[in-house]
Amino acid sequence: MRKIAFLLWIALTITSQAAKPLNLSIFHYNDEHSFNSPQIVKNRATGKIDTVGGSIYLAGQVAKWRSECERSLLLDAGDEFTGGPISAFTQGKSQSDILKVLKPDMMCLGNHEFDYGLSALKAFQFSLDSATTLASANIIQRDNSDPLFTAAKVFDRKGVKIGVLALTTEGLGELVHPSSLKNISVVPVEPIARAFVDSMRKKVDVIACLTHQGVYDDSVLAAHVPGIDVIVGGHSHTYLVNGVKVNSTQIVQAGNYGYYLGRVDLLVDTTTHSVVQSTASTVPLGQSYGSPVDSNMVKVVNEQEALVSKALDKEVGSLTDDFKRMFSGESNVGNWVCETLKRRISCDIGLYNSGGIRVDILAGKVTKRHLWSMEPFGNSTTKVTVTGKDLVKMMEFRSTQLGDFIQTSGLKVQIKNKKVVSLEVNGVAVDPSKKYSIATNSYVVAQWDKYFGFKLDPSVVVDTGMPTRETLITEFEEAKTVTPKLTNWWHVE
Repeated sequence: MRKIAFLLWIALTITSQAAKPLNLSIFHYNDEHSFNSPQIVKNRATGKIDTVGGSIYLAGQVAKWRSECERSLLLDAGDEFTGGPISAFTQGKSQSDILKVLKPDMMCLGNHEFDYGLSALKAFQFSLDSATTLASANIIQRDNSDPLFTAAKVFDRKGVKIGVLALTTEGLGELVHPSSLKNISVVPVEPIARAFVDSMRKKVDVIACLTHQGVYDDSVLAAHVPGIDVIVGGHSHTYLVNGVKVNSTQIVQAGNYGYYLGRVDLLVDTTTHSVVQSTASTVPLGQSYGSPVDSNMVKVVNEQEALVSKALDKEVGSLTDDFKRMFSGESNVGNWVCETLKRRISCDIGLYNSGGIRVDILAGKVTKRHLWSMEPFGNSTTKVTVTGKDLVKMMEFRSTQLGDFIQTSGLKVQIKNKKVVSLEVNGVAVDPSKKYSIATNSYVVAQWDKYFGFKLDPSVVVDTGMPTRETLITEFEEAKTVTPKLTNWWHVE
């Protein structure tokens, strides 16, 4: 009897130990856009000029957290490319040098990873440290449907198994120049996620999706596909201080440009393969926040700075007030860009996509670096000829669209019930039969149907081959001083 009781006690003890939840921490960041050096910005919290972000603080904070946690995973939700000038200088290679120090366990492909074409992206992939997996489950070859990248991976952290599936925005084709997506297709995310959850639920303890599609689409995914424990997202540059929950799915995103590092702390029951508890948080990064510094990253960033500083730190002029972007409305920097392009190639109208203007610029001294960061894509200035009738159609289509507002110079429009009631070009009422010239960039031309609702005949397009950023730099150098302004050209009832 005593022996039976002893064996029963041992069995109960083992069961009790096995059932004890284990800790797991997932660290995450997104949309770095190659802003590897700290940025001088207006602090969101104080409104004062501050130096924030940067890879040296990002790596320092990751190292600190890793040393404190028994089990951890680092996830990168994409868009390492395009933003800081170093990315354009190196065709993305700069970011593989950054990731070799950070060593994220997985990076999801963002839309900007395709900005330099598939060959540059593959070169980036091959140059990564073996510790990092570049992944996307829904990007395939168009001709044979073969996968182009790893879809998912299972990680084991001291007894906790984590299955991570990578998913890229289904809208990739509308976000990237078509020339960079030849023989590439993007398939829907939900069927893939559902199949992943079904196949992994009894094999792993935590199911995570690493996505680059924006917080709204992450919420839809969580609502439609139950069983995902954590969605680590990017693309919308959303700063979720403590994450959001949709059903039982924890959704997180950590802003952009390396200003923040996110963290999800989980309690995991490995006997039931389930998450018992999840808590999300973020920390701001920078010297003023007391963020730790990674010495290895300091060396990498300094070498990158040496590569670009001589070419880009030359002063080209000054601003009397801040250049401020607006994604869903008119901006003073958008007006200036459009006016510059319009005048430089002698057109009636200037048009530009808000999403093509990437950073604000503070009042004061302006350098080439500022303008490279503002227009990092290398698009060329392009002339398009349309009729007045086309212009009316374009403005009516724009009145039905949300986000990525079209900036302009030369237009004034009034719309009521999605119909143009007044449209002027340089103060003169539009003539439906007259032809009008538009100065814009090559990306807008390639995505004309997305922005204006119809495809262009190639015969009405003239690509000057002149890089837009060089046009803007020349304008600053000649003007010396620029005063931003708004024209209030867009009126909708």
